[in-house]
Amino acid sequence: MVHSILFVLLTGLTFSGTAEAQTTERQELEAMIEKLIPVVEKQAGRQFHHVPELVMADRHILASVLYDEQIHLLRNLVQLDEKEAQSSAKQTSTNLSGAFVGKYGFLDKKLYVVSDGIREALYRRGVAEELVNPVIEIVLAHELTHALQDQHADLDDVVSSRIDADAVMAVNCLVEGHAVWVHERVGLAMGHDEAVGVVGEILGYRTDEGGISSDPGSFYTSYVYGQGRAFVDFHANATGLETTWKMLVSPPGDTSMIVAPESYNPHVAPAWKEEVRNAVATARMRITPPSWNPVDDGIGDYHLRQDLVEAGNSHALADHWLAGWSSSAVKHPTEWAEVELLAFDSDEHAQRYVEHMRVHAEMTLALVAPPMTSAFLPNVQGDVSAYTDVDADEGAHEHLTMQFDDTTPPHEVHNFWVAKDAFVVQVRVVNHRVRNKRIARAIKRVFNSLD
Repeated sequence: MVHSILFVLLTGLTFSGTAEAQTTERQELEAMIEKLIPVVEKQAGRQFHHVPELVMADRHILASVLYDEQIHLLRNLVQLDEKEAQSSAKQTSTNLSGAFVGKYGFLDKKLYVVSDGIREALYRRGVAEELVNPVIEIVLAHELTHALQDQHADLDDVVSSRIDADAVMAVNCLVEGHAVWVHERVGLAMGHDEAVGVVGEILGYRTDEGGISSDPGSFYTSYVYGQGRAFVDFHANATGLETTWKMLVSPPGDTSMIVAPESYNPHVAPAWKEEVRNAVATARMRITPPSWNPVDDGIGDYHLRQDLVEAGNSHALADHWLAGWSSSAVKHPTEWAEVELLAFDSDEHAQRYVEHMRVHAEMTLALVAPPMTSAFLPNVQGDVSAYTDVDADEGAHEHLTMQFDDTTPPHEVHNFWVAKDAFVVQVRVVNHRVRNKRIARAIKRVFNSLD
């Protein structure tokens, strides 16, 4: 979940050492924080109302903090019931707690640090010992910036007031990008130029290279940390520090503005007419039972680029994308369906999107289906074919069944991609049987709403 305000450096390390060593470590960290406070204030352009309490943390402490935050966010943003929220929060907090070395807790306003984790992570990366303390100072500057943001902009309130998931992601990019922008200025002001570069590498973006990565492993960090930083830098250079604080209170309305900072606007009108949004929802209702939990939401720049990257493509096609809308319904995390509508700036780019998805599906199937199946992979059967049940310019259908073991039923996935004029309708159905005629009628309904 976004808005966890994290700084990821390692996995699975915990704070250790004798009580005396821990006391010494805490004193050193408190001295660093005291030294950093005026530098962070100067570079950020705001003063602290109070210094956040330092907590020497380990994985178990962080898991507890994360659990409370996830429960809070799931209740307010996703409207899950208590049982579903607890289940999701438990899984997320357990999975993420081993990846933190520094974290500002936006509920309890405390600063959590696993300093031994930072040191071990840096040693494993081959970072010179003389850079360890400078890097720790940059980590602290990043998390202190989150505290400063919270004291002047109330991050919880800002996120909770967003209208959809893409707007929340835009806040995430702004908040993390601003913290990166400040911690870099702090590092350079303190003469930690090399350490700033090390932290850029660890965070997954390069301080000397712009752009969003097409590598699935670094896409998120390059977009959120790197592109978010570039967004803040653009506005700070154009109109000054004060603008960055105004934007933290009134963030960009969607992630397309993170990529094109000159288009910043805190207010975004719905991309689609109500009848089109209703048609997408009705199409989804044709293929899912009424008892399933529905979610209707806008599709943003981040979401589309992520889909392209995960499909093994460059995300550059997203530069020709205009808007998107999604309607999904879930019975269980492994049983769900979704209908999406995408608009591109030309028929050619809509067709190219379908071609990208078809080619990736064919390549993936060739890599995992027999005779490539091994004892370490599920038994995969399937096919990728042209989809002609709807009159369109381009269509493809992927059908996969995956048998993980002899004790569980096969996992079944259907993906449909259909381009007509400058629009694409894609349908995903996972572990749910739907007749082909229903799928075709659902797709036609969406296209008919565009006439």
